Amino acid sequence: VHAVESDDQACVTIRNNFELVQRANPRGQFKLNHVSVNKYLSQPQTLKFDVIFLDPPYETGNEEVSAVIKLMHDNNFLKPDALAIVERATKSDEFVWPAPLKAVKTRDYGTATFYFATYEM
Repeated sequence: VHAVESDDQACVTIRNNFELVQRANPRGQFKLNHVSVNKYLSQPQTLKFDVIFLDPPYETGNEEVSAVIKLMHDNNFLKPDALAIVERATKSDEFVWPAPLKAVKTRDYGTATFYFATYEM
């Protein structure tokens, strides 16, 4: 798991949660990248991801979220057939996936809506 977070307080919370999870001796590795998503996506990447989950602040516009997804595509962060999930406020405008991602389903959970897509390359 690679987490990308720019907010200092959110990083403290993520680290605290990670320490709690570590008590269960989980498999795999975790890395917290304390940078902006744009900076992270502009760095050279040797890994490609099967699943991405984007949880931007609700006030972030859909256009900005789409630009981040485009950057992931342009810089080869996604494996073919990767699953992408974006969380948005239920009351906000519907999220439309940029190509080459294809919407597969939407789920509402109260104040949050999750949009699911596959990366078709």
